Amino acid sequence: MPVWNRVGGRFALHAMGVGLALPAHAPAQVQEEVLAQPLRRYTAKTMTDPASLRRVLADVRRSGYAVSDGQVTLDALSVAAAGRPVMRNPSRR
Repeated sequence: MPVWNRVGGRFALHAMGVGLALPAHAPAQVQEEVLAQPLRRYTAKTMTDPASLRRVLADVRRSGYAVSDGQVTLDALSVAAAGRPVMRNPSRR
C-alpha cells in the first residue's frame, strides 16, 4: 500500500492524526491561524469546514487523541496523541 510520506516532508494539518492532535492543544490563536489557511480536500472524507474542525479539535482536547480515517487516502488511518506533562508523585524523590 503506498503511503504519502517523506522524511522531513510537510502535509496538511487538518487531514492527519498528528496534525489534529498538535493544534488541539495549542493556544486558540494558533488554531485560528491553522483554520484560516486554505483547507484542501484530499478525499470525500477530508474535513475542510473550519467550524467542524473546531469541534473536532475540542473533542481531541477532551479525549487526548486524534483519529484521521480516510482523510488523506481512503485506505489510510492515522491515530495520534499529543504529549502531556506527567505529574510526579510528590512522595517520590
